[in-house]
Amino acid sequence: MNKDIWKSLVGVIIGAIFMYLTLKDTPLDDIVTNLKASKPLWIIVSGIILGFVFLFRALRWNVMLDNIGYKIKDSHILYYTLYGYLLNSFTPKFGEVLRCTALAKDADIPVPASLGSVIMERVYDIVVLLIGLSIVGLMEAERLGDLFGEAYGFVQEQFLGSTTNLIIAGVIGFLSLVVMIMVLKKIQLFHKVKGFVTELMQSVLSSIKMKRFPIFLMHTIIIWILLVLLNYVFLLAIPQTAELNIYFAVIILFVGAIGWALPSPNGIGTTHFIILQLFLVFGLSEAGAVTFGLLSNGLILIYTILYGLVAIGIKAFGGKWQPVRE
Repeated sequence: MNKDIWKSLVGVIIGAIFMYLTLKDTPLDDIVTNLKASKPLWIIVSGIILGFVFLFRALRWNVMLDNIGYKIKDSHILYYTLYGYLLNSFTPKFGEVLRCTALAKDADIPVPASLGSVIMERVYDIVVLLIGLSIVGLMEAERLGDLFGEAYGFVQEQFLGSTTNLIIAGVIGFLSLVVMIMVLKKIQLFHKVKGFVTELMQSVLSSIKMKRFPIFLMHTIIIWILLVLLNYVFLLAIPQTAELNIYFAVIILFVGAIGWALPSPNGIGTTHFIILQLFLVFGLSEAGAVTFGLLSNGLILIYTILYGLVAIGIKAFGGKWQPVRE
């Protein structure tokens, strides 16, 4: 538990620092004006698209659970998916473990088995992300090279430019070291969790030889198409970015996903910073970039919490709960 608290604290600090770096030189009045001018129709559409993203993520997870011998009702696996993403909104990816724990409690499915399927989901998503990044990188090599170079230089300048920022960097380094030491101590207890790891790996390996791989692949493709559309709708919602095309939404998705991968709750701060740098290297408005980051990240957070709470309410008042199919 202490390790989880430290990891959460580090994630919050990292997110806060990157949010500060994003907002420190940005005209807040312009951002407020842009947010007020956002188009309600596209905001509503974004919530609908995100709902379908969660639905297809749940269906895909169910394909993997079926592959390892567990049959769960689609409507119920959607609850565990939404529950996990709700918790991810406040913690650095702990929702993945907790949704598997909840599933184990209700459906008597071993946590290692379901967690192995979740890990394989992430593996396949990383493969898609790397493919997308490679294609975007080839097409936009010069500008993306400038992006990472400028981002690195900016962070280095900010951290080393004053005593205060140097102290902040030192605190982050210290907290990261503490987490690393705690993790290493856990590794020394490997023999106590050997059975857990063995079962986890069996689930992962069995997922590679999937019985319904075409369906799994179809769900994966649909998820990523929906994510592109989601980013495009966010662009349409903001007057300053409404003229940008869907190609730029693809770039935002694959490059901005780096921010989501960092240990910050819901990608707060890290995603905003990367999106800002991305807009700047494309010669676009700084205020538009920050507005897009705040609107997209904020709406995803709000809708994720809303969907999660609705799912919890339905489960709590929906009568008999039998997630396992007969």
